[in-house]
Amino acid sequence: MRSRGSGTSRAAPSEARPLSSNTSLLTSKEFLIGHIKQNFDLETQCCRERDCNAAFDAEVDHNNAIQLQDQLRRLKRRCAKLERKLQEKEADIQTLQEQQQLRFPLLMHETMRSLRSLEDNQSDRTASPSLLSHSVISSMAHDRIDVDTRIHEYEQQIAELYEENQQEKLKNEMLSECLRDQKHAKVKLMKACKHVKQELQAVKDSGLGQMLVNIEARCDALEKEKAQITEELLAERSLRAEQESQQKATAKQLEDLILESTKWE
Repeated sequence: MRSRGSGTSRAAPSEARPLSSNTSLLTSKEFLIGHIKQNFDLETQCCRERDCNAAFDAEVDHNNAIQLQDQLRRLKRRCAKLERKLQEKEADIQTLQEQQQLRFPLLMHETMRSLRSLEDNQSDRTASPSLLSHSVISSMAHDRIDVDTRIHEYEQQIAELYEENQQEKLKNEMLSECLRDQKHAKVKLMKACKHVKQELQAVKDSGLGQMLVNIEARCDALEKEKAQITEELLAERSLRAEQESQQKATAKQLEDLILESTKWE
């Protein structure tokens, strides 16, 4: 009876050793899987950040190009409007100059005729002072006043035409200056648009779009690999739980055998 109990007690440790080795193997494998999962998560996060940054830069360049094109269209419309207004002002100035050229000789002719008429009347008055009556003198004075009034009106009209001509020239110069500024701004804006288009073309030529597609494909593959590793980890955990339950059952059986052997002793 003792010999059988002792044999049973020796066999128990030999059965317990593989369980501890299995437990250590499972722990090492689980640690390795956890390390792989952590590296996978970090790499996935980095890929997503690079993808988001590249997409954001491309979107910003596209938005800047759209804004510059809108500004260029507005400047073109404004320049066309200013050019039309400038042409209208130039036509007005030309009309005023033509009117001045036409009216000035007429005014001078009328003025000289009035002066000659006045001089003739004065010469007639000095030649025959005894023949001049009060009504003739009054008529001559009235004619002189009328001539002076017309001369004054002509002078005012000439001054007004000259002033209006100067104002139109000043407006024309201001419009020309504004148009030059608008053209300068248009040139700068066109250069900026060209620069943005070159940058967009450089991005396209650099293969950034293909790189984004490759990154997305890689992220999808990593997601699938992550799901597979997660499934394997769950399977390993269930297997470990099953082995632990078997280990507990074996340990209980061992305790029962030891208890029985002590009873036989």
